[in-house]
Amino acid sequence: MPLMNRRLVQRLIWERASQLTITYRGGPLAPRGVARPRPGDRVPDLECRVDGRPTRLYAELGRGWALLAADPAQRTACADIAAGQLGAVARLEPLAGRDEASLIRPDGHLAWRGRRRAALGEWLAGVLSPPRRERAAAR
Repeated sequence: MPLMNRRLVQRLIWERASQLTITYRGGPLAPRGVARPRPGDRVPDLECRVDGRPTRLYAELGRGWALLAADPAQRTACADIAAGQLGAVARLEPLAGRDEASLIRPDGHLAWRGRRRAALGEWLAGVLSPPRRERAAAR
């Protein structure tokens, strides 16, 4: 049997070609020690609502960043913080309950997840500000 006809080889080729198994976990934007999916991991396409109408996460990601949170106050506050730094952010309510907010990148990877909106602001400030050595060189 030729090597290319083996299921394992075909699956590995499919995974590499589709890029659905790519992760940015361990990169500079992905904090460590967080449950699955972790920042940097691809988020599964979820059923959710936007402004009361049913939609899917990936249908909204085509427009930019998305903030996913079940609690309306948390969703609004976190989306406002993210929008102040990133531009327009879709405010999505997951159909399956989640007790924390998730900021999803336009490419479908989890950027940040947490319960405190202040933590989102801190994370965005840290990620979007230039490193200290670049600030010192600019003076």
